[in-house]
Amino acid sequence: MVDSNPIITCFRLLVPSLYLLATIAYILEFIKNRKQHYVWTRPVLVLSIVSTGILLILLFFQNNRVPFDTVYRGMLFCSFMITLLYAGIELLFQNGWYGAFLLPITFCTTTFAILNLNKGAPLPDSMHSMYFVVHASILFMAYACFFLSFAISMMYLIQHHEIKQHRLGALFKRLPALSDMDSSVMRLDALGLGLLVFGIITGFLWMEMAIGMPVRLSFKIGLSILVVLAYLAEHLLRIGKGWNGPKACWLSIAGFAFVLVTLLAGRHGY
Repeated sequence: MVDSNPIITCFRLLVPSLYLLATIAYILEFIKNRKQHYVWTRPVLVLSIVSTGILLILLFFQNNRVPFDTVYRGMLFCSFMITLLYAGIELLFQNGWYGAFLLPITFCTTTFAILNLNKGAPLPDSMHSMYFVVHASILFMAYACFFLSFAISMMYLIQHHEIKQHRLGALFKRLPALSDMDSSVMRLDALGLGLLVFGIITGFLWMEMAIGMPVRLSFKIGLSILVVLAYLAEHLLRIGKGWNGPKACWLSIAGFAFVLVTLLAGRHGY
């Protein structure tokens, strides 16, 4: 955990601590079925996001490299984007129940990434241009949308199953209405799809302008196109066939499976 820069070391300790406090707050609110946040919940969440952003900036200036130049720093950046997106959704829809499910995950991934922050092979020099930073940042935002959509889809299916079994227990009283969750899945998938298409386009521009390579398909690009097709199919079936609710959630989960395969495929290798 000790870093050559004492300020970075402080933030590496501060960020997981703040995430832990925010996670505890959201879980306690969910268990107690509170209708409003504790007075300190949102400030701690905001401080978690801000401190993570500062840590990423410090890492950039320390190495003069993008803040996701290794697998673990990429994990930290992705967790940051997921939490930032969640905070925006909470403010927009005034619903904090998702936090009890999402923040434990981002706390674990953030802590794991910070513990391994100085490990992992760095990106090749061709992947440090501004074109690549824009390309990768947009894709991280798209993946954050798909992750949140996946989590909400799982919550929807659990809630839907409980209602079908006439078990209107603690989850039914605490989770948002099915229609609200279905709407959230649709909006997140639409936003993620748009960002993913834009990210692929900027990737082609990066290949042409930054490293002078002609646009050509690779295994990873092919997988990204499959992700686009999967989420596009979901929206077309929603519009054309009226697929919503459980069917749409299963399609969203299937799309996220393609996302995971794309991420596990590793780097382009350019």
